[in-house]
Amino acid sequence: MKYNVMSSVLLAITLSASAYAADSMNQTPVDVQDEAYYTVGDVSIVELDEEVNPVVVGSASPDPSLRADAITIDEIINTGKQIWQIILDNKPVVNLSFDTANGLPEGARHWTGLTNWQTPFSKTYQVSCKNLYGMNVVNFVFRVVFTYGGKLDGKGLYIANAAVVPAALDVAWGYTFNAKAAVTNVVNAGSAKSPIAALQMDVRWSIDTAMKHSEGTENFFLRGDGFFMQLQ
Repeated sequence: MKYNVMSSVLLAITLSASAYAADSMNQTPVDVQDEAYYTVGDVSIVELDEEVNPVVVGSASPDPSLRADAITIDEIINTGKQIWQIILDNKPVVNLSFDTANGLPEGARHWTGLTNWQTPFSKTYQVSCKNLYGMNVVNFVFRVVFTYGGKLDGKGLYIANAAVVPAALDVAWGYTFNAKAAVTNVVNAGSAKSPIAALQMDVRWSIDTAMKHSEGTENFFLRGDGFFMQLQ
């Protein structure tokens, strides 16, 4: 049931992003020789006041195919994707079936084999880019979401369905915006007997015009106990 609720929320986010992307095409063309217009100047990222408060929800039944001798709880791996596209040529790209990462005990093939999962946690951010005239040329809103607290035989705190999901996108005429999500590190932030899955997720974006190429990265750290922070 929890997976269906999360999928519905992310689908609504995707539709919203598509609408914003469509609106971004209605921009007035400018002189292609205007270097100040086509050059990115100021870039800022702010956290928006939107978030899902974590609460305890019902546990799933353990997967009977998981054998104790096949699982190493102190070794944590990513059973999902390592890199996936978020925005491609000003259009949101979301595949809920594949574009997620996990921090699970080695030997566990799917997050549904664990129990005690909590309500998905979410943080919302906005990346704003201005050109040398001070005009807003890119506004990109995205959410970092993940489900945490999963246990295997009552042990550990693991991560499932970690993703970066586009929420809104507005791109000025003459600009091409692309963004990817990447899981660069998956570790055990706890002990061998009480493991806590942790992963670093990066949002990598690029902006291209007829004259300039700009790029940047935002880094986030999340843990199986629900801890989350933006890395500076």
